[in-house]
Amino acid sequence: FGYYVQTTGFINANHPELDVKFCNRGHAGYSTKNLLEHVYDECIDLNPNLVIIQIGVNDSIKRYNGDNIYVSPEEFKSNYMAVISAIKTKLPDTKIIMMEPFCLPNEPRQIREDLNEKLRMVREVAREADVETLIPLDGIIIVTTPGVVQSALAKTLGLSPENQHKMLIKTGSLTQISYFEGWSSVIYSNYSPL
Repeated sequence: FGYYVQTTGFINANHPELDVKFCNRGHAGYSTKNLLEHVYDECIDLNPNLVIIQIGVNDSIKRYNGDNIYVSPEEFKSNYMAVISAIKTKLPDTKIIMMEPFCLPNEPRQIREDLNEKLRMVREVAREADVETLIPLDGIIIVTTPGVVQSALAKTLGLSPENQHKMLIKTGSLTQISYFEGWSSVIYSNYSPL
């Protein structure tokens, strides 16, 4: 489901010359703390050429879903920066794509408010760690035409501009909202780029 299946299918079908092997290590419910605890066994030990990370919404949700686990923006940033630093230190040639966490429109207001602080931290981590690509998913509910996600992935994979039009990622949530696939529009918020 989500971007993993769509991306692997697209790349393998349309760009077999890239000989890309994908490894999905995403876990439902993971927080930045969980990712930091497992960055070696679930990422670094695999020696990838490219790492795509989308993490963060669970750091906000767990505060309000009955777990009552509060992750301060500073702790969130520290966890995330440690993950990126470990990857860059142990795998200096590995490219990194960070994707923003996001809320669905029906999420409780307090989750949105908590996530806003974490989004600021994600953008700071991307800038301070000099990450190759940050995909702004917050506020982009679904992408049904070639767009932001396609361009970022194509650029990072080194696809030439004439081949980028062939890349179509049906849903832009990239993990959690593939069930909105019937929507046919792109919805943007007032996202402010780095």
